[in-house]
Amino acid sequence: MAVLVACLGSGKGTWSSVFRLASMPDWEKVVFVGPSFVKDFLELKENQSLIVVDEKLSVRDQISFVSDKLGGFAFGEVGVSLFSGSGLLHMVVISALLKVGCGVKLVHFDNNFLEL
Repeated sequence: MAVLVACLGSGKGTWSSVFRLASMPDWEKVVFVGPSFVKDFLELKENQSLIVVDEKLSVRDQISFVSDKLGGFAFGEVGVSLFSGSGLLHMVVISALLKVGCGVKLVHFDNNFLEL
């Protein structure tokens, strides 16, 4: 797993755990996925990027948009963090990853790295 895809949402206190996970040296590429307000609070590092999901789009269109963005570099087994974000965002991310043919490994950081 060299790629981490991590949801970011409005849940209080969820970002710090996601950022600790994202800062681990295991990841060659980290992709955050979230609504537009996320970009106002996020400082991306060199190996990180952000996919802004337009919540006004239909779920199908959100999935297509995210899968198009992920298709260029997400392949094989991808680490996925669903600790932050809404259930709808989680469905969009998982569906988009499956659409581009990725295997999904749920990961989390809570004092230690966990593969779920």
